[in-house]
Order: sequence, then C-alpha cells, then structure tokens
Amino acid sequence: MKCDCGGENCRLVKGDERHGLSGSYRNYGCRCTRCRRAWAMYWRQWVHADPVRYERIKRQRRERHRAKMAEKKRVKA
Repeated sequence: MKCDCGGENCRLVKGDERHGLSGSYRNYGCRCTRCRRAWAMYWRQWVHADPVRYERIKRQRRERHRAKMAEKKRVKA
C-alpha cells in the first residue's frame, strides 16, 4: 500500500519505520518532510565535518559537468 506521508516520490509503504532517516531519502527516493529534514541534517554535518573534502568534490563535479557539456557541443557541431 502506497505511503501517505505526503511525499510525491515516496517509494516506501505506509507505516514503514524508515521514514525520517537520511537513507530513506537517498536510497528510496522518499521526499516526505521527515526524510527531507533528516537528509538536510546529515548533509550539513557531512559538509561541516570536512569542508576541504566538500570543496574538492564540488570542483570535481563542476569539471565533469563542463566536460560533458563541451562533449555535447562538440557532437552537435
């Protein structure tokens, strides 16, 4: 039975104990309020635990995105 938590993309079933966990947001796509709050708290702690790591990962993602966009542009032309 579909969950009635209010999350449009929720893949958990009604009454599932995993609501309100960051793993439910990431692994099950649950977007209910409790899961979004848990994910936000986890993410803030992760970022603040090692800001240098976070900046490195952001930079890598940016570079991958730019390379992907450049490849798309090249293929189009």
